Amino acid sequence: MPGKRMSNRDALKYAQEQKALMLELTRTDLVEPPELDPVTARAIADYKPSGIPPLTWDVIAPAVRLAATYYKPPSKTSAQNTLSIVARYAAYLQEHPRPGRSGPIQAEDLVLESNIRWWTSAAYPNPHSRSTASCTVNRVARNATGRKKVTHVVRDSQEPYGTWEVIEIRRALLYQKSVGLNRASCFLGACCLGAGLNSRDLRRLRARDIEERTLSDGTVAYVIHVTAKGREREAVVMRQYEAMTRRALQLHADTGRGLDDLIIGVSEERAAIASPILARVALYGKAATIRLDVNRMRATWMVSAMSAPVPLVDLLRTAGVQSARMFVALSPYCPAPDPHHVEHLTQLLRHVRCPALSGRET
Repeated sequence: MPGKRMSNRDALKYAQEQKALMLELTRTDLVEPPELDPVTARAIADYKPSGIPPLTWDVIAPAVRLAATYYKPPSKTSAQNTLSIVARYAAYLQEHPRPGRSGPIQAEDLVLESNIRWWTSAAYPNPHSRSTASCTVNRVARNATGRKKVTHVVRDSQEPYGTWEVIEIRRALLYQKSVGLNRASCFLGACCLGAGLNSRDLRRLRARDIEERTLSDGTVAYVIHVTAKGREREAVVMRQYEAMTRRALQLHADTGRGLDDLIIGVSEERAAIASPILARVALYGKAATIRLDVNRMRATWMVSAMSAPVPLVDLLRTAGVQSARMFVALSPYCPAPDPHHVEHLTQLLRHVRCPALSGRET
């Protein structure tokens, strides 16, 4: 969205354009596949990948071959390179089905923009060739559906981490070998996963901005005073991240840093705050496929907050946002509520006194 404030008319026009772009990305109706030259078509039909179990390949092969055909590779070599990428993509979707999805992968699944973004941004194992893979599968999707190339679209949010991913990330952030890296990783875990802060919130955060406070019920909690311009607020750290917060503050002191020192970096002007640190965090075994990202950490916290009985107004203030757009985007990841419980709560609703309207009351 443009930086300057827009008129209501321009804002409505912009919102309609963004909605049209998002609808364009959801198209999965396939057009007629193109005809390829015999050599390229034979290369696609005979292709067998390495590194993918035969049973998995038998299931995904039809969708992969059709997707490679839509790519319209100009040569046998291009076809093999395309098949290698699309086969890994399809195998991942088959082995890690999205919520509500079951059965063999279809070509329609491969062109779904949310699946493409999920694989290339969160699950693709090699960051050095991620751009090539993204270009390949996006070209397949455009050719297969006839949709145009979208050059600008506002993303509502990042996808939150799953339960096992959160467990592995917490373990990794808490136990890094380097003291300096461990200090920074603990701060990131406590602030982003534990309190929903983003990179902008972290840029000016100092150790003195994190304090222990006794809450109204006598519980002692860590409270973070966010001082980022336009996002000033207090955020309470989730209880399961209190040990990480305590360790971060202790390591901060042990490394000779004071209360007035920044918790991340040495300059408030630095653009990249968290990504250089997260890129150095070591993950092992199955967890090595997890891509650490501050926005996904914040989205994970937001899903937890949305699933708790926190009033919307307080949730907006705690998250540092002014609209509920992100909540709408993340709502599919929240557990389904008990309909009977919701009905009971709705029945007990009562009208409240609105301070903003108090001047109109007689």
